[in-house]
Amino acid sequence: MSLNYIVAIRSNHYVELLPKQRTQYLDWQRFKRVFSDLNSEKRFIREIIHGKRGEHRYWQITTDIEKLPGNSTWYVMSKYPDITPREVGNFYGLRTWVEYG
Repeated sequence: MSLNYIVAIRSNHYVELLPKQRTQYLDWQRFKRVFSDLNSEKRFIREIIHGKRGEHRYWQITTDIEKLPGNSTWYVMSKYPDITPREVGNFYGLRTWVEYG
């Protein structure tokens, strides 16, 4: 069985690239982060592609694309086919409920 997931990436995580491969940062996309109480905040997300896009996809989520504040910028990895950036941002936000439970 193959499970889909979205997880945080710690600062010591790295991706090895083959020779002549590069890391590509896609454009920022704005999305509305919806909380369980139905309040929302503006957030930004972009995909980071290491070499070729594969089964595991990497994302950067932040509240401020200019400053990238450490306390509100996250790196996320997903294995979830056909997921949209908005879904990544909101699904990842569910982590607090998972951790709480």
